[in-house]
Amino acid sequence: MPDSRTPIRGQSATFSVNGAKRGDAVLLLYPGELTAVNTRSIGTWVYVLVPAVYLAVWFFLMEQWHAHLVTALTARGREVYIAAETITVMPWATSGEI
Repeated sequence: MPDSRTPIRGQSATFSVNGAKRGDAVLLLYPGELTAVNTRSIGTWVYVLVPAVYLAVWFFLMEQWHAHLVTALTARGREVYIAAETITVMPWATSGEI
């Protein structure tokens, strides 16, 4: 016999009235009972937060990534030249070129 506190099945659902979306919910089927748990839609937050996070990452990290790359390459013995918007990494010198 199934436990009456554990749902048998759960399913996400969208409630609409006259074709207009009224909210999101999760339907839980218990033995002998159907329950709807209202959830807030994350759609609005996705449209607001994803671009904000992208801009924050781009502003704080994309401006510094080339400096970290140059530091790492020069620490490993590579010859690196920096110009506006470009990084030139020279190939490893072979024994005949030294």
